[in-house]
Amino acid sequence: MKIAFFHNLPYGGAMKVLREQVSRLGSDVSAIYTFAGTTNRADDRCPLTRSFTVRQFTCPGYPFGRLYPAIGMLNLKMMEAACKNVAAAIDSEGYDAVIVHPCFTTQTPPVLKYLRTPTLYYCHEPLRWAHEAVLSGTPLVPFTAPATAIYRRMAVKNEYDGLKAANAVLCNSRFTRETIARIYGIFPTVNYVGVNTNVYRPADEKRDHAVIMVGAMAPFKGHDFLIESLSRIKSTDRPILRLVCGRYNLGAKSQLKEKCDAKGVRVEFYEDITDEDLVSLYRTSKATVYATILEPFGLVPIESMACATPVVAVAEGGIRETVTHGVTGYLTDRDPQEFADAVMRIIDNPDLIRKMGAAGVEHVRDNWTWQKSIDGLRSAIDSIIRT
Repeated sequence: MKIAFFHNLPYGGAMKVLREQVSRLGSDVSAIYTFAGTTNRADDRCPLTRSFTVRQFTCPGYPFGRLYPAIGMLNLKMMEAACKNVAAAIDSEGYDAVIVHPCFTTQTPPVLKYLRTPTLYYCHEPLRWAHEAVLSGTPLVPFTAPATAIYRRMAVKNEYDGLKAANAVLCNSRFTRETIARIYGIFPTVNYVGVNTNVYRPADEKRDHAVIMVGAMAPFKGHDFLIESLSRIKSTDRPILRLVCGRYNLGAKSQLKEKCDAKGVRVEFYEDITDEDLVSLYRTSKATVYATILEPFGLVPIESMACATPVVAVAEGGIRETVTHGVTGYLTDRDPQEFADAVMRIIDNPDLIRKMGAAGVEHVRDNWTWQKSIDGLRSAIDSIIRT
């Protein structure tokens, strides 16, 4: 079998999934197609990476923020033209199938509309800012901001056309499947991802009086909620908050530090760390705290459980499919006091940490293996090749 990958991903959970898929499909993967400048470091897992050029503009800051819709529309058009060229290059190579991952400019890549080679689109999430008021910053009413409404319609049409053009669409959770079905009437196949248990595994390490959060420095990741929740814990019992991010925005980091100081929450920042260092932080923390708003899936909870660290998370999105309440951790409403109480129940009870940790390791080994995920991926590839 001769398979190509296409993506335009930044650093993050989706990139981890891509790397594992490339590695585990092995010699069947012939090439990865992407754009120059992408933080795409899946290259070392593949014999050939082909980078294309695409020009993209960055929106200037205050007071020019109103230019954002126009710049977004321009970037969408330029990305579409670039993806058309990439599709032509892929089609000329005679691949059996192309596995397409998202684009950080358009989410669903326009390349799907132009490829003639059978395509499988792995959809990590829909274009959330276009469908969720909590991310767009404004109610989703098309008449309040005409330029933004036009840009949103363009972006949504691009997504719909791409989803319809794909020969198969896979997604990472039932929650994502339901979201896409509700928006577009398209029902993807759920293909859960896994955990590399050769890397993410338990060890007998001393746990510090700390909790860990892993996620991008963005408002929807719920950092403010975590700070408020931890501030509800008595100061003498309050754990250190370890914040892990691929790359920190200095302004956002400074603001979070100020908020932590104001609330009396001690914080440690970790940036661009290795998987091994992340594993060590999981193992030496008493709990993983996770409050991302409507997270479609979230690798962090299953990574944490694989390292025998209980999870306290807000019961939203795909997290409800990974964390077993009362067994591998606790799920709460988005209520700071309820969340704080759940954190305290764990960090104040070493026996509960060990019990939930052991249950988490077993849960991952039974349900979240890469072997299951890749078997499903191969089945979907075979299906689109046969049709």
